[in-house]
Amino acid sequence: MLYPVLKDLPGTIDAVPAKVACLDIGLSSLPRPDILFALGVDRPLYFSVHSAAARLAPEGAALVHAVRYLEPGEKADRNRLIGELEEFVELTQPGWRENERARQFLPAMPVISSIPLAAKGGMNGRPGAVVQNAEGLFIAGDWVGSVGLLADAAAARRAYEESGADAVMIARGSLGNPWVFEELTGRRMAPPPHEEVVAELLWVIDRAEEHLGEERAARYLRKFYPWYTVRLEAPPAVVDELQRSADLARARELVAALAPPLVAA
Repeated sequence: MLYPVLKDLPGTIDAVPAKVACLDIGLSSLPRPDILFALGVDRPLYFSVHSAAARLAPEGAALVHAVRYLEPGEKADRNRLIGELEEFVELTQPGWRENERARQFLPAMPVISSIPLAAKGGMNGRPGAVVQNAEGLFIAGDWVGSVGLLADAAAARRAYEESGADAVMIARGSLGNPWVFEELTGRRMAPPPHEEVVAELLWVIDRAEEHLGEERAARYLRKFYPWYTVRLEAPPAVVDELQRSADLARARELVAALAPPLVAA
């Protein structure tokens, strides 16, 4: 019943979605527990051990995900895709086949409903949230609007002003940036100083350990560190060690050292 309204709305009926072939594998254990993430440089491949950050497998076991991004409209052979993904898993977890206990293959899983194409105006060519000539009808999703992810206060304000919506949700835009809410409400006019960012990250580490326990928190926090270290202008060696270290005590030491030294009066 919505087709008559949506058929003339740019970016909906003619949308080009992004899809991936996804192979999920349950392993009794990881042959290389030190390798939890990898990206292909010469091929559109992705590997991640999601069970390292969430309880998705029994104790000692693992759930790994291997993904190959598909070309728009690609109809790849199922067996060839599986073979390509298995080969990528072998690069990161050699000998994994002996530990396999379960698997699931999704040949064309949607990632985003519409790719912003240059031929359609890029981000500015995406549909707006408000559907014209259809009172009370709105479109929602990360493919809607010209702003994209609301990564900061400026993006949130622009989305609010351009969409005509009653409110916008920051969601992932606040990860590593809880100060965005103070910026939006006018309570903060400047970015937080380094010592405040360090204090916030140390608080996050404490809460993660309290909630998850030391071992799981150490793995889980690896995806949090980059959100803060970019604000702290951390040296590459520090960022690298935070991403690899399984020791929370060492992580706290590295983070605390990023605060500027106190100057004697």
